[in-house]
Amino acid sequence: MTDLFETITKADERKAAWPFPSDRKRAERAALERMTSDAAKNAAIASSAAADRSAIPLNERCKSCFFKGREECLCDTEFANPEYAEVGTPTCNTNILALDLGTTMGWALGLRDGKLRSGTESFAARRNEGPGQRWLKFQAWLGQQYTSAGELQAIYYELVMAHGTKDNPNTLAAHVYGGFEAFLQAFADRNRIRLIGVAVGTIKKSATGKGNAKKEQVIAAMRARGHRVIDDNHGDALALLGYARQREA
Repeated sequence: MTDLFETITKADERKAAWPFPSDRKRAERAALERMTSDAAKNAAIASSAAADRSAIPLNERCKSCFFKGREECLCDTEFANPEYAEVGTPTCNTNILALDLGTTMGWALGLRDGKLRSGTESFAARRNEGPGQRWLKFQAWLGQQYTSAGELQAIYYELVMAHGTKDNPNTLAAHVYGGFEAFLQAFADRNRIRLIGVAVGTIKKSATGKGNAKKEQVIAAMRARGHRVIDDNHGDALALLGYARQREA
């Protein structure tokens, strides 16, 4: 009993001594208080930055201070386009792959959480490769996009009815396009994905308001929405994804 009393007494003495610690204890306590204060300040700054960032329209974020610390603007890879609804709304409830079919293929992948990935992909055959490598690469690439998205509910592609002009048709381009379309149709059927072809004029009108808009006008319209457009193939795919998301909504 005496030992227990002595233990409790010593514990009380230590507690009572805390307001009057040694120099070492005071230094440790001061350091701990500084760390706590710095952590609280950093949390407040981060919260304020997030609030400021959410208030900036997406197509202006790349011009804001928030992105000045990055090596490049990530508008097209991390965030939803401003014209579309926020996460959880019907507009973002479908994973859509938009394709501008061709050897240099423009593509845009819009995810249900509002994120967007896009770019161009080359399926040109290398030296000593057989002619079938183009289609094998395309099939493998489609599988990669499907896997990266988790699943795809719809694939939209630019439906081209004629290549070249009536007097000067481009037969080779038509053959290549037909090959891509055939393998895309097979992939969509095999994976039970809705496949929608959209006429060129419809895409242009959706993007620019004019069905006969030039490629430069489509690119300019996509850049006005905050996209970093690589080329006309990329611009067409982004415009097609915009049309698809509006339709799917």
